Amino acid sequence: MATPLTGQVDFEVHGKVAHLILNRPEKINAMTVTMDEQMNSYIYEINNNLEIRSVLLYGKGEKGFCAGSDLTDLGEYGSNWEYRNRFDRNLDYARAIWLIKKPVVASLHGWVIGGGLEMACASDICVASPDAKFLAGEIRWGWHGGSGQTQLLSHRVGPGNASLFLLRTCLGSGCTSHGLGPRVGIQRRSAKSRHCYCRIYRRESSHCSSND
Repeated sequence: MATPLTGQVDFEVHGKVAHLILNRPEKINAMTVTMDEQMNSYIYEINNNLEIRSVLLYGKGEKGFCAGSDLTDLGEYGSNWEYRNRFDRNLDYARAIWLIKKPVVASLHGWVIGGGLEMACASDICVASPDAKFLAGEIRWGWHGGSGQTQLLSHRVGPGNASLFLLRTCLGSGCTSHGLGPRVGIQRRSAKSRHCYCRIYRRESSHCSSND
């Protein structure tokens, strides 16, 4: 009997900021189908709770933000056809971030790989620590991420830079220098510090009242 996979996506609300926390640090927060389901289950609450003004997305652990999908768990989506049409079942964690109607700030550190990169691209703002390393590793198997990686990355960094990134599985500082996100020293800061950054962004947004 196979050992059940661990991991979860935690949802917390601190003041007017919702926290989406990838909580599987022993696997660099690689996303299981269960975690995908959890992520999608929070979207309605975020979009319809008027007290939530912005969202902070980050991963636990020192190794990285997210290593993308756990390849050993992809079979839980069903057949190839069912996996291809997972959007129709309100699945796909990167698309879930794209569906959030409030500003999303992604706090990135360590490895940002595959689906983790797609979640970052689907966010409104990315803030990367100096140790952040970006990888679109799917090209090694002859395909690209299926949750908008090519489109979203092109929108972020431009078609030429996106092609270079995707075809060479670009790593490290060159990716952020092309515009994926600013680098700041956040890798050792607490969730409270990240929350403060998100509050600053929320308060400066023209969509929020000045006395929040």
